[in-house]
Amino acid sequence: MLYIKKTFEPNDVKEAVINIKKTEGWKRLDDTDTNGIRCRFNELPKEKIRESLIKEQHGLCAYCMKRIKMEI
Repeated sequence: MLYIKKTFEPNDVKEAVINIKKTEGWKRLDDTDTNGIRCRFNELPKEKIRESLIKEQHGLCAYCMKRIKMEI
């Protein structure tokens, strides 16, 4: 696994997380409800996350060392 020194979380992502955590659906989720949590994760701005990872990790996945691609 590649060591990554994390820098910052994009503002768009921070705002999305804050807004998701304010919803009633999130507040009702149990910590063990991985499907429910995953559904909320799908609401995040994936392009912004991907851009940040590409910059921070020099385009490599920290786990498998494959190139991170911009297309979805």
